[in-house]
Amino acid sequence: MMPRTFDLPDLGEGLTEAEIVEWRVAVGDDVALDQEIVEVETAKASVVIPSPFAGVVLELHGAAGDAMEVGAPLITFADVDAAATPPPETEVDSDERTPNLVGYGATSDRSRRRRRGGAGAAPASTAAAPHLGKPLAKPPVRKLAKDLGVDLATVRPTGTGNTITRDDVQAAVAGSPAPAPRPSPGSTIPVRGVRRTIARQMERSHAIPSAATWVEADASGLVRLRKALAARHPDERITSLAIVCRLVVEALREVPQLNARWSEEEITLLDDIHLGIAVATDRGLVVPVMRDAHTQSIRELAGSMIGKIDGARANSLPPTDLVGSTFTITNFGALGMDGGIPLINHPEVGILGMGRLVDRPLVESGTVVVRPTVNLSLSFDHRVADGAEASRFLSVLADLVTEPAILLEGLT
Repeated sequence: MMPRTFDLPDLGEGLTEAEIVEWRVAVGDDVALDQEIVEVETAKASVVIPSPFAGVVLELHGAAGDAMEVGAPLITFADVDAAATPPPETEVDSDERTPNLVGYGATSDRSRRRRRGGAGAAPASTAAAPHLGKPLAKPPVRKLAKDLGVDLATVRPTGTGNTITRDDVQAAVAGSPAPAPRPSPGSTIPVRGVRRTIARQMERSHAIPSAATWVEADASGLVRLRKALAARHPDERITSLAIVCRLVVEALREVPQLNARWSEEEITLLDDIHLGIAVATDRGLVVPVMRDAHTQSIRELAGSMIGKIDGARANSLPPTDLVGSTFTITNFGALGMDGGIPLINHPEVGILGMGRLVDRPLVESGTVVVRPTVNLSLSFDHRVADGAEASRFLSVLADLVTEPAILLEGLT
């Protein structure tokens, strides 16, 4: 038996601090291995941290609302049961190592493999049995279950090693989680977590020398394509936004200056296209990322987008799903707005705003006709792109919105 201190672990790439939301244990509690001890909120998401030790809590090194840096002491146990504490890990050589997220394990096939209890220990089984009779689930899944009021002990697990997945939780409940209560007049809202990150991002965005342009596009072809895909795949939810995401990929290929990064020494045109989708949640605006959008069809993007948006609103996405976008799309239409001028999502160099899709009068060959239309706006970093490139991007995109079928043949 000996006292042990557990430091705040690395919670994901680029995250250097977290704020304590709620302690799940108190001083004097007898804590089991892997028991949930604290919920923290990072700049990207809320994470529930399990205990790496079994023992009695001696000290909590912070209170709810305190911001802590990664590596700072988090909790100290007075009596740690060595038998119930994981043995030291030994490393097996590998070419590279990818940082782990709490509760996630290795994030790369080439990350270091670890063996428990020294070099002579037997390799771990690929299908772990339930630990101490407690339902196995990753922290975001536990958070989702808590938000939906689901008792994990009643959920049938289908994941590897008898773990409970997001799909398992969603299959166990009908309906949606209740919306967060609105703040009342005269109340105060602490600037922390996601809200603090939004504020910092807006300050960075305002420092970018940006310009904006916009166009009203005839969306007749977009509407026809969406209806055709809905008829062909009635069990799938394929939205106009999902189609626009695929069209944006084509426009970025035509104007790669808008899928780039700026530095004082050079402008880097990026090979991969990772689309960010701005999502309004009860915690504030977050931007989940659809990676490698240039390799996906409309249907694949539609499925990915629904999963990311649902996960963002349920606060169940891992932090790595909320970083790394190369171009962002914000849907003003989802808020009932005709359009707007979006702020660039630093360190990107462009962002598209999409207004609501409604019937409007257009003049065609001297005759007024009614067509479905959509307003498209683009904010861009003027250090990287000029008005000519920005106008070409919107022109290509507007043409695709009007008649997408030809260029997207085989990509739906």
